[in-house]
Amino acid sequence: MSKSISLAALPFAFFASAACLIGCASEGGAPPTTDAEPLGGDVSEGGAPPAAAPEPPEGALQRQIDTHLAAYGGTQLSPYEIVWDGGAVVLAFPYPGEQQARPPSAAARQLPADEEAARDEGTGLSLADSQPAAGDKECDKHSYCFYEHADYKGKRLEFKKKYKDKVYFNGYGLKDKVSCWANNINKKIWVYDQKDNKEKWLWTEYPKSKSDYVGDENNDKADYFVIN
Repeated sequence: MSKSISLAALPFAFFASAACLIGCASEGGAPPTTDAEPLGGDVSEGGAPPAAAPEPPEGALQRQIDTHLAAYGGTQLSPYEIVWDGGAVVLAFPYPGEQQARPPSAAARQLPADEEAARDEGTGLSLADSQPAAGDKECDKHSYCFYEHADYKGKRLEFKKKYKDKVYFNGYGLKDKVSCWANNINKKIWVYDQKDNKEKWLWTEYPKSKSDYVGDENNDKADYFVIN
């Protein structure tokens, strides 16, 4: 014979527990939400991890320098400069996000100017002389420079020595990539295109002159130059 239980005989705690089971759950039977932080820290919407920080300009520039060194040799002189021939040739790179290469570094300014160029100027040779001439976009006053883009933008290829033979731009990664120039020496410079062993004169750089654009017909066609 079963034994009946009177509701009045049940303790008050029983009814309190039953009420909590019904009322403490959220609507629809889901358990109460929690504000506890998920394991692993905060994540963006959709569960994706936070985006990685952008690469600093110095890192991107160094990768360009490393690639250029592997392809064309040379020695890194500063965070943005490569040199060849004992410092007689300097290639300066613009930093990512900047259009022009920065002025010559302190290390580049310590490179000696060409003795013949200094004699042509009628001056003594000193470190103080190794300074950009006014108005020629940081090309040393005893040097001649070629630029990757018009208005002296992009890479700057500076020569501190007067070479007697043909100088090919492909040795420095600027073959068919010259758009303007500055000539600060007392010699003429002839620039040529060369295709299928045929030479074509493009332009002449007169002493103490410069050009912010070689023109559409000659742009990105220079293969080599000679000095007289």
